[in-house]
Amino acid sequence: VFEGLPSGIMLIVLAGPTVSLLFEHGRFGAAETARAARVLQYYGFGMAAFCCQHILLRGFYSLKDTLTPMWISCYLVVLNVGLSLALLWHPALREAAFGISTSVTSWLHVLVSVWLLRRRMGGRIGARVLAASVARTVVASAAAGMVAWLLLDRLGGYDLARYGRTTMRAVQVFVPLGGAIVVYVAAAWVMRMEEVRLLLSRHRREVTRG
Repeated sequence: VFEGLPSGIMLIVLAGPTVSLLFEHGRFGAAETARAARVLQYYGFGMAAFCCQHILLRGFYSLKDTLTPMWISCYLVVLNVGLSLALLWHPALREAAFGISTSVTSWLHVLVSVWLLRRRMGGRIGARVLAASVARTVVASAAAGMVAWLLLDRLGGYDLARYGRTTMRAVQVFVPLGGAIVVYVAAAWVMRMEEVRLLLSRHRREVTRG
């Protein structure tokens, strides 16, 4: 959640500039950018769930249980296909249906997995610690998202096109992203989140080994 939630928010806030930087060339124009950005935004809502799924999967494996996550996935594949087919024909959604269905079923996968793991472990899953960490992550991510949005909005008032389209698009992506990263890490540090210490200690170990 510490990594996935802010990443998802950045995808939502910076979807347009990101797609424009990567793909808006040749026959891929502004209209295509808008459609692709909307799909990316819906996937952004599920980013934290995508990250959590891998951790929860390892939780089942550590209990020598490989069947439960498989059955959860099988049931949710059916739901995913059903949602996609139901939303795909809606004129306001179209290809965005895939992002919506994937994000919805991913979050359901997380919720069901946490519930089943908690039962398997007799309620000893550290729910209070996890809830406190998630709450602080939400606060830090909201601050980072607001900074990214404000910086992107402020950049709209500058004439960046004179530096070239690619440079303009790169600035619109990386300046808000950089500001958001600084604010996020600072907020996490102020709230004394353990995840910051873990990330820094892991980085130090990697540098030492290098």
